[in-house]
Amino acid sequence: MLGHETCGEVVELGDGGAVDVAGRALAVGDRVVWALVASCGECRACRAGLPQKCEHGVKFGHARQAPDEPPAGGFAERVLLGPRTGFVAVPAGVDDAHAAIASCAVATAVAACRAAGPLADRQVLVHGAGLLGIAVIERARELGAAVVDVCERKSRRHALARRHGAWRVFADPAESACHEPGGGYDVAFECTGDPDAIAAQHRLLSTGGTQILLGSVFPTPPFATAPEQIVRRMLTIRGLHNYTLSDLADAIAWLAAQPGRFADCFGRWYALEEFARAADAAAIGDDLRVLVRPNEGGMQ
Repeated sequence: MLGHETCGEVVELGDGGAVDVAGRALAVGDRVVWALVASCGECRACRAGLPQKCEHGVKFGHARQAPDEPPAGGFAERVLLGPRTGFVAVPAGVDDAHAAIASCAVATAVAACRAAGPLADRQVLVHGAGLLGIAVIERARELGAAVVDVCERKSRRHALARRHGAWRVFADPAESACHEPGGGYDVAFECTGDPDAIAAQHRLLSTGGTQILLGSVFPTPPFATAPEQIVRRMLTIRGLHNYTLSDLADAIAWLAAQPGRFADCFGRWYALEEFARAADAAAIGDDLRVLVRPNEGGMQ
């Protein structure tokens, strides 16, 4: 059952109830988002601070389900969430669309900027201006980055990237160079999964620079960077997949601080019965996200 960027309303609680990340008891009628992976908290990955890689984890919205299994993905009228699920209550100032994207793109961007270390006064490069890249741009600028340049091959996304804080936007990685004389980028975020973009970032990073790989979630050819270059230039290359419950809580708090932050990234609402039309609209890609709401007619 697919659907992993989801916001829901509590309609029923099991024996013993449930609490959110702050320890507050949830009640019927509360709006919540939940961590992408329900983790055990006890395995080696969980103890290492990587609950999204829990050895016994249940990943919502990704697994094929048997017809007699209750839905565990968001493209359903109701979703059954087990006892190990991590919840974040959604405040009134965060609308359903923004709450939903918190549970993947925005929380992952928050986690990526955390993994990159301090960004104040840093020169930052982002490849990809999909929703994940746009969220990284916004987060990096808010954390004090001096420059955030963006490489995006789709020219229709260039104006969107600029609206969200990009300093410069270009279509070809070869066009990029840090605007400071003699300097490369301190931090690069790769949000596309393109091996050529990954290697281009290595060439554009300054000595001692850090690359955060986010987009390589499907098999691709290897990137072509000589290991000697990584060693001599002392580059740090770090992969990041998904996020922790604390990152999700930080994402919701960030969205609450500026309601409507990503409103220009959304298309129209569709009813669940219109899912095929919603999928077609998403495939066209004019909007970074289309929205599906169960039990309601399509909304503009």
